[in-house]
Amino acid sequence: MKKYLPYIVGALALILLVLVIMLAPIRLLKTFDERVTLRQKDKIPYGTNAAYQLLPQFFPQAEIITHNLAPTTWAGDSVLPSGQAVFLVARYFDPTNEELRFIHRFVNKGNHVFIITNSFAYDAAEHFGLSSMEYLMARFAEDSLQVSLRQPPFEARKKYIYPGKKFDGFFTESAPARAFILGSDEDGHPNFVQLQSGKGKLYIHLAPLAFSNYFILHKQNISYFDRVMSLLPADVSKVTWNEYYLLQRKKTSDSEPNILKVFWQYPSFKWALLAAIVTLILYTLSEMRRRQRLIPVIKPPVNDSLDFVRTLGRLYYDKGDHHNLAKKMATYFLDEVRNRYHI
Repeated sequence: MKKYLPYIVGALALILLVLVIMLAPIRLLKTFDERVTLRQKDKIPYGTNAAYQLLPQFFPQAEIITHNLAPTTWAGDSVLPSGQAVFLVARYFDPTNEELRFIHRFVNKGNHVFIITNSFAYDAAEHFGLSSMEYLMARFAEDSLQVSLRQPPFEARKKYIYPGKKFDGFFTESAPARAFILGSDEDGHPNFVQLQSGKGKLYIHLAPLAFSNYFILHKQNISYFDRVMSLLPADVSKVTWNEYYLLQRKKTSDSEPNILKVFWQYPSFKWALLAAIVTLILYTLSEMRRRQRLIPVIKPPVNDSLDFVRTLGRLYYDKGDHHNLAKKMATYFLDEVRNRYHI
């Protein structure tokens, strides 16, 4: 039984691995996904699918699209120069000077740009006239997020909170004259401002998780999203959800090569690698038992006295030397009498 134990353990390990692979999707559905993606297609807590799906309610006459194009390649700007609204979602807003100039011209023509990020580059802040407003680059914590909207333009100041992650930034100084503060964080620091440029407006919101599925669907927080969307005109003809800077930042952070990550991109190689690992584990388990030579079976000693007597008897009988045989029998008999009875 012991020699089959490694094979039994290996078979059980293989069955367990297969069960883990099969039940992994079910397990993921039962756990809280804490990834902060901010992607409109993600229905996880920190995705923005709910915000994107609610856009048609606020802009019933608009064409709502999503793309990941750089601002300098936005289609339709020359055909429809005004009446558009663009949501730019990013972890770190870091456009080039050419992209900043294009966004500025785009807003001047009568469009609205809504930047949702937790921090942005100094060049962008200087271009928008916010260089005098110091801000925290990034604040990421497990603590709850609390935001509020200021009065005016909103009717009353109300606090909105949820028990999820805090992933936001804030301005630590008062806004310049050209910036209008719309909202603030739990400490009263501005985190939502509005800038006027030509016929359009530029909005900067430094709490991107306020647009996440978790925040919007928590209790009555959807009213926060309703009030923020009310700042944009309802008669816009086109609404674009743009994740160019979100994906660009992700590509930059993942640019460092990782050989295992590259291998994992190919399903055939992935399963071949898993099979090799399982085979190596089984081989290791089977070779763990101690190897030694076979121990021979030692038989107990056999009493050959009776066989000896029978052999001698047959020998004398075959020769017919009965006289000699009788003398030896008498000798053995007298020896037995002397040794036993001492006579």
